[in-house]
Amino acid sequence: MAHHVRRGNVPTENRCANGVSKARATRMARSNKTIEERLEFLKTHKYVQAFGEYWAQCAACGQNIKLDNRNEAKYFPNSLNKHLNTRKCKSKQRVLQHQETKEILEIAHFMVQLRDGIH
Repeated sequence: MAHHVRRGNVPTENRCANGVSKARATRMARSNKTIEERLEFLKTHKYVQAFGEYWAQCAACGQNIKLDNRNEAKYFPNSLNKHLNTRKCKSKQRVLQHQETKEILEIAHFMVQLRDGIH
């Protein structure tokens, strides 16, 4: 049983007019962000303290993160996103946990006030 299908084995009905499979054509249709869009993303991101063409400083932990420099392009934030969205940035995780704890305490305080107001 073959688990991998070669590109040439894609049935004709699943191909576009130019011979490329529809699945591949869909992936190719996604446009990359322009340099202006990437710059705007870094300027407005709440966890970016400072940045350059190939680096960004995490506002949560202060660590300098090397940005992706594929094809000599500038301001690719993929490695910064990975730093922030995984558990690599311990400071961000502590901030989020603190916010959750604070919200839970506020809710508990509100519930006590409701209970005391009812009696």
